[in-house]
Amino acid sequence: MKLSRRVKFCGTQLDDLAPEIVIQGVDLGNSKENISAVDRLGGFGQRITGAHWQTLEASVTFGIDVPRTNLTRRMQIWDTVANWCANKAGWLSITFDGRETNTIAAPQGKALSVSNADYIAYMNKRMYADKVIMPSPGDMYDWTKEFTIIFRAYNIPFWQDEVVTSAASGTAASGTINMTIPGRIKTPVDITFQNKSGKTISSFKVWTKLSTITLTDISLGGSETITISHGTDGLMAIKKGSTSLYSKYTGSDDLLISPGKNYVKYEAERAGILTASVYGRYV
Repeated sequence: MKLSRRVKFCGTQLDDLAPEIVIQGVDLGNSKENISAVDRLGGFGQRITGAHWQTLEASVTFGIDVPRTNLTRRMQIWDTVANWCANKAGWLSITFDGRETNTIAAPQGKALSVSNADYIAYMNKRMYADKVIMPSPGDMYDWTKEFTIIFRAYNIPFWQDEVVTSAASGTAASGTINMTIPGRIKTPVDITFQNKSGKTISSFKVWTKLSTITLTDISLGGSETITISHGTDGLMAIKKGSTSLYSKYTGSDDLLISPGKNYVKYEAERAGILTASVYGRYV
């Protein structure tokens, strides 16, 4: 069942590079948590001062179905795969059709089957790989040899949905967007707020149960838009058009929301439309 696993990186499918490429297995990896601690004052042991997600490492194992008598072709395919992934950064997508699951490693080491909730949860997800490591070709005369490509995510060390979940408010000076947030952990919210009043707005506030961002002295014109977005560097950007509003905001380090039934609220001096967009995250 060769097509039970489709691996796409930077928009190109691995097994589209050559018909002789056979994907043998996929390991989704586990997000690694880094915990900081200091010596506990006046006692023994340590005190935890903070924790954050550090890396995610996934891997894809493939074979080259070419006999050793055709070494030139085997090396040509290997070079093609190396050019496809080595020393690049981009989105890695893995989709399954459910026909073959025995070589797909489940998250947290759980058993994997078509009916397993973890398997279903990890279908049609993506990760942004900041670094890709291609193995050495080794002995190309060994026609049974398998190769494992390592994909490492540092800035966004999670699998996340391929498809965004979004919702919009009506036109009003304040409002609430009720959303069902996918995923297993808290995730950033991308926001657009367009002024629909025809007059200038000088202040704007948006918040969830977890965090709040307040913008002041923004001079948002009658049809202008504020965006709060998160790039592949994992950092939040706040802009009015192409102009940064970082000097205009106070509040949380990021605009986060928890999975499940939740909300995004906003207040402005005048009426506008708020749109909230979320990619569910998984560990």
